[in-house]
Amino acid sequence: MKIGAKMRQIRQHRHMTQRELGVKIGLGKNGANRIAQYEMGYRTPKRDQLNKIAHALNVPEEMLSLEAEETLQALIHNLLWLDQDDTTLIELSLRNKENCPRPCKQIQKGCVAIVIHDEAVQNFLTAWSTEKSLLAAGVINQQDYFDWKTHTPL
Repeated sequence: MKIGAKMRQIRQHRHMTQRELGVKIGLGKNGANRIAQYEMGYRTPKRDQLNKIAHALNVPEEMLSLEAEETLQALIHNLLWLDQDDTTLIELSLRNKENCPRPCKQIQKGCVAIVIHDEAVQNFLTAWSTEKSLLAAGVINQQDYFDWKTHTPL
């Protein structure tokens, strides 16, 4: 979803007019025109303006700044960096239909699985799981693992 469409959907959810949003971010009474341009995709707000809009709509800036085609890649890249900080944080488990709903190792904390129905992502996650297994088994070292993560495209 494009930034402008997200803005419109959140603004409408907040029961706010384009004019009200424009005034709230400092564009004055004629700010509705600029907001309309953002929402229609004719203009894209600059970073500082996006911050003001996010604040006015009471959402984190990231809710507006990531577009749908970027989101999946950004999600995977963020997961890779989280894994860099703590390799025990993310558990990748290959499953087939027969063993899909299996309990997590950390039962006391609970466990939720996210299934992404995208072949490229599934292929990437499978490869990532293999690399994590190789690291855990000592077949590769942290340097090799980091090199794989920074050179493997999604």
